[in-house]
Amino acid sequence: MATVDILILTYNHPSALAIYDRESYFPNLSRLSPDQTEDFDAGSIAEVQSVLRVMRSHDHPIEIHKHLPRQGMAEHRQFLLDQVTAPYALFLDDDLILESCVVQQTLTAIQEESCGLIPSGVYHQELETTIHDRTINAPVVLSLLPS
Repeated sequence: MATVDILILTYNHPSALAIYDRESYFPNLSRLSPDQTEDFDAGSIAEVQSVLRVMRSHDHPIEIHKHLPRQGMAEHRQFLLDQVTAPYALFLDDDLILESCVVQQTLTAIQEESCGLIPSGVYHQELETTIHDRTINAPVVLSLLPS
């Protein structure tokens, strides 16, 4: 069983799943992603199939669940959380690329602090906003929680 299930929230953006092979350095995780795209099946996209093959060949299970009808973000997250089998779960948006150490650092922090939630601010280039010639970087929150 995996130590961490990574839950990738996605809608109408299947090629974003192709970037998540980057975290394959972490030896004991699996990934779950609900596909709420109504027009096509994300698992049938060539880029996604390639990532699935590579990850599975490295013993990283990944599952894509077709989850319709769309019923809002809270229901979407609850559906994903209900699929978790690992002791820890990490929610990620499909447009986020992590540095290679983030999963391990977040897991270490939650285990050492014996807490229920670890938020992590991450620089996200698309959220960079310029106001009166000043640049403000808005954080994205990563949350690792015991399942």
